Amino acid sequence: MSTLNKIFGTSNVTTSINVPEEFGITKLDTLENTLVLDRDFILKQDNFGIYSIIEFTNVPYIDYAKYDYDRRQFYNVDVNDSLWRKYTPGDYIIETDQTIDTNAHISYVIFSMENVLPNYDSIYSGEGMPSESLELLDYLKVEQYQPITIKVKNQNLKDITDYSFNVQPQLNSISPEKNMEFYFDKRNRIYSNIDFTKYDIDVNPLNLRIILYNTISSVNVSCYMNTNNSKYSNYTPVVDYYILKLTGQTL
Repeated sequence: MSTLNKIFGTSNVTTSINVPEEFGITKLDTLENTLVLDRDFILKQDNFGIYSIIEFTNVPYIDYAKYDYDRRQFYNVDVNDSLWRKYTPGDYIIETDQTIDTNAHISYVIFSMENVLPNYDSIYSGEGMPSESLELLDYLKVEQYQPITIKVKNQNLKDITDYSFNVQPQLNSISPEKNMEFYFDKRNRIYSNIDFTKYDIDVNPLNLRIILYNTISSVNVSCYMNTNNSKYSNYTPVVDYYILKLTGQTL
């Protein structure tokens, strides 16, 4: 017997299941032709007739294991996918219960969430910092995790999505060419404040770059059955009830 169950690859929908560890997560990138216009996504008009909406064929996968609920933003990740908190001057540091002095010669400081460097509680970047710290930062290449990246002509659109989905974002309508923004609506759509058709995407697809992640959207379940009574061996068994247990990230 074979059946098909719809499993949407996004972790914020409570009626869905996620199985990234077993089935893997795939990075999709328009630059690598793994995300193609009119195949994997289309442009749609908003209420004003402007092509400001991107609709994906599959729901983007949001890795909430990388979401810092204390700060309501995503962690930074290094080259090994380890998690870090990054603070800049003026930020309140949870680990030390202090605020970074804006007058200090500090560009930023990072704290490991997984104790990847036992000899370092934190690593500072800025003027007068030890060369060893700068070498570590250069090696780690810590950057904030971005579940969705959108660029037009190499200019980043700012992601204003509230990934707790408690607040409806408001797009900036003033000088959108200088304040490009977008938000993800937790299904399969991106809403932006720009007209994508102004960037000649049909002529030059490289003018629009999208990077996101994907996981499976369905699973096949196969059931192999035998009989322990030769009297019924010529009959096809019927399954009237079953439970499928899948593991994934916590919703």
